[in-house]
Amino acid sequence: AEEAAAAGRVACPMSRGGGCESEAFSDQQVALLVPGDVYEEYMKAQRWLLEQLVLREVQPQIERRMRFEIRTDRISVLRDKVLQDILTLSCPDRRCGQAFVDFEGCFALTCSRCKNAFCAYCFRYFGRGGISEAHSHVVRCDQNTSPGRGLFADRHHFDQASRRRQRQQLLGFLRGLPGHISDAVVISCQRELEERGLLAAVREAGLFRPAEEEEEEEELGVGGRAA
Repeated sequence: AEEAAAAGRVACPMSRGGGCESEAFSDQQVALLVPGDVYEEYMKAQRWLLEQLVLREVQPQIERRMRFEIRTDRISVLRDKVLQDILTLSCPDRRCGQAFVDFEGCFALTCSRCKNAFCAYCFRYFGRGGISEAHSHVVRCDQNTSPGRGLFADRHHFDQASRRRQRQQLLGFLRGLPGHISDAVVISCQRELEERGLLAAVREAGLFRPAEEEEEEEELGVGGRAA
């Protein structure tokens, strides 16, 4: 009787605790016993009930899928932020953001687009025409590791300074994210982090726990970590 009720069929009212063991009325029997308009409403109610039963079964899967898709969109945005704002060498003035790759030895740099002057060690910038201030700052910068703390150093010192700055920015950024989101962001740009020697730093800081991410993706049926 309970199964029949769950399927939207009419059962004997004595079937629940009354001892009646007869089967529920079939749709054909109901059609013969009630007026046509009542039968039509009965069928509408039955269809509605069946739809609700199906929805109840699939709703948890739908909600999990929606959460995953929302998270995937968020991960994409955060990945772009890591790649563009942290791993790409660019003008520190966010109104400009011009990327650059050239380094000619002097750690007081000038952006080719906006002409802002800035320190290549800490990326503090001094505005247009501020190259004299940038020169004065570089020799006092606490991140200056060049011999004699001068203005000039080779490409090796420049790359080291860039990696230290990127490491500091990356770890600070990841610490501000929930653990599972942080893991997903690291996985999404794992190749780029490995190329720059930053993945080991993330692991050492305890900010990468990929097993939790993989387990959740397996439950969602979307596969494990991308190669």
